[in-house]
Amino acid sequence: MSKINLTPNASGTGVFTIASPNSNTNRTLNLPDESGTIVSENASGDVAVTGDITSNGNAVITTQSPQLGRRNLIINGAMQVAQRGTSSSVGSETFMADRFRAQLEGLGAFTLSQDTNAPDGFNFSSKLTCNTADASPAASDLLIAGFRFEGQDLQHLQYGTASAKKVTVSFWVKSNKTGTFVCSLLNILSSPLRKIVKSYTIDSADTWEYKTITIDGDTAYSISNSSNRTIDLTWWLGGGSNFSGTSTPSGWADNENAVTLTNQTVNLADAPNNYWQITGVQLEVGDVATPFEHRSYGEEVALCQRYFVKYSSVTGEVSAFSASSFAWVSGLSYIPFTLTTRMRAIPTLTTSGSNVVRTYAPGTSYVQTSISITSAGASVGVNTIELETTGTSVSGWVRHEGQTWLAFDSEL
Repeated sequence: MSKINLTPNASGTGVFTIASPNSNTNRTLNLPDESGTIVSENASGDVAVTGDITSNGNAVITTQSPQLGRRNLIINGAMQVAQRGTSSSVGSETFMADRFRAQLEGLGAFTLSQDTNAPDGFNFSSKLTCNTADASPAASDLLIAGFRFEGQDLQHLQYGTASAKKVTVSFWVKSNKTGTFVCSLLNILSSPLRKIVKSYTIDSADTWEYKTITIDGDTAYSISNSSNRTIDLTWWLGGGSNFSGTSTPSGWADNENAVTLTNQTVNLADAPNNYWQITGVQLEVGDVATPFEHRSYGEEVALCQRYFVKYSSVTGEVSAFSASSFAWVSGLSYIPFTLTTRMRAIPTLTTSGSNVVRTYAPGTSYVQTSISITSAGASVGVNTIELETTGTSVSGWVRHEGQTWLAFDSEL
């Protein structure tokens, strides 16, 4: 027969009280068979519970993460938005799904794709596949994937103070290569640059695995409060000797390339058809990884369009360009255009080529040679900009000419 043991503290005078319910209903507390502490409280009043907490009623169960809603500081972590396309060759800077990019410097050749192979609960992943191997990288070669943050979105982390907060990054990853990989956080606007490098291990080939990494806050240097690129979250997939050889510090330190890959055992470029894919990326305050925060597709698209928005009449793409133009001077027409959402900064405009828009006027229409942001438009703001077309000066309705696209880019 089991026993209940109440052990007094010889120096304590407090009274431990167990109150019976004010009803005729019995209450039962079931304890596990395993030994150990179930619930504990420290001197600050913080309560720790061993294992998960499950509510069968309407209780709100909190975790060490400060909030349950809007936890994820990553945009498009489920890789569902891919405005630039679903497959491309990797260059010095190539976007995966929106907000995620890959960078390749001399380390073989790779293809980047949005893939429908994903763990349960997700529809997409981003995948890097090796097309041309490089088993002996040059010193400066590298292959990375990453996400960049605006500094103003991370001020609540309180870096540069004694209260700097921990963050936890969690993600699903899959590869044919097993071994130790590293990821890093880099503060690119601190002086000197600051970096912390952490390891994770892929244990089983060709298997989706869930990884969590907790990263201490940097108490020494703050995060610049601006809309500029400030913090980079990077997954390293291979690199040359410039990035290894020096022991990796356990915490934040002044940036030194040679500490980055010292603990990494994998070079994704060492054989053709090697691959690495990722989804379910979440970065949240605290030292506990909570379940992935799924957002609606519409909300995720809107968040992505702060950095990049594409207007296209290409078959299968549904966000078409439409605006009104006003005759200006000979050969030029003026277009005040309101963007889909307020962008991070004055964007750059790229198009699928020349002759991408046509202006329709009563009884006629004109193909315009080009379309661009005016120098005056660049000072208007980042929600409404001024465009101009070259070709025929005419007032009318401007839309795509055939299957063409225009893209506004204010990425970090």
